[in-house]
This record gives sequence, C-alpha cells and structure tokens, in this order.
Amino acid sequence: MKSSHSTGRLNQAGFTLLELLVIIGILGILAGVSLPSMMQTIGRISANSATRALANTINLARSEAIKRSTVVSFCATANGTDCAAGTWNSGWMIFIDNNADADGDTGSVDGGDEVIQVFDPLADVNVTFTANLFQYSSRGIGLTGTVQTLKICPENNDVENARAIELGISGRARVIEDGLVCP
Repeated sequence: MKSSHSTGRLNQAGFTLLELLVIIGILGILAGVSLPSMMQTIGRISANSATRALANTINLARSEAIKRSTVVSFCATANGTDCAAGTWNSGWMIFIDNNADADGDTGSVDGGDEVIQVFDPLADVNVTFTANLFQYSSRGIGLTGTVQTLKICPENNDVENARAIELGISGRARVIEDGLVCP
C-alpha cells in the first residue's frame, strides 16, 4: 500500500561547497588582475585633478592682477593668513600685497594684505614648487624673472601620473606630462 506522504528528497536550490570555492577563486583572480589598473587610474585622476586646481589658481591670480591693476601673489600656507607657515601640501592662498612685504600676512598693523582666496590641501598627491611665492604684475606678467615649476606627484611616486605646471617668464602656465621624476 502506498503511503499518503512522499518519502523522496525535497528539491532545494543552492550551490555546493565546490561551486562556491570555484566562484571565490575566479573573483580572486579577477581582483588580482584589475587592482593594479584601478590603482593606476585613481593615481591619474588625482594628479589630473590637482593639476587643474593649481592651474585654476594660477589663472585666477593672473586675472586678478590684471583686473585690479595691482600686484597679486600666491604662496603656500597652512593657516590661510601667512606665507611663512606651511608647504604646498598644506594649502595655498592668493592675496594682494598691499604693504609690499610679500608675506601674505593679513594681521599686520601696517595695512596688511588682502586675501583673495585660500585653498585647502590636495589629497593623494605631493606638490612642490621651485618658488615659495609667485607674483604677477598689474599687467599679468610674472615678477620672478625666471621659469618656475609646480610639480604634482602621486603619493606612490608613480612617474606615469606625475604632472608639472611650468610658469614662463611671461607668467603664462603650461602643463607638462612627460619626462618628470618624482622624489
């Protein structure tokens, strides 16, 4: 006689342990192959973003000098009020040098300098500059008299993603992407 309930196996959906191990192995291989490429892309994006930010700073300083018909400077700063404090990795600022002391100090009693804009530090890159301070004349010409270079290197010092901005004697900027060395 047949029983009213079935004694067969229930159909259950799922993966076996072997199938899960194969999937995990494939995912591991894919991650190992794509990770270096992804890190290269992240470094390139960081360097390009930093280069654009610094190029915009240079263009703003130059245009403000022409617009305001006065000397406009930019320098590294850690506190947003003084050029003496900080490195290019700690941020920078653009200012009008009202008292001709080229320090960006806004708190001095002799009139002080007028800060136009302060910029936060950039992430994932190291910035170096051949000058501590760069100034534009009222005609938008650089006052250093020599070519100056801002170098942007990814934190991992990958020269493939290094960039530089060269400020010519005229004060015009150009981006360099090849032949750079990171420390």
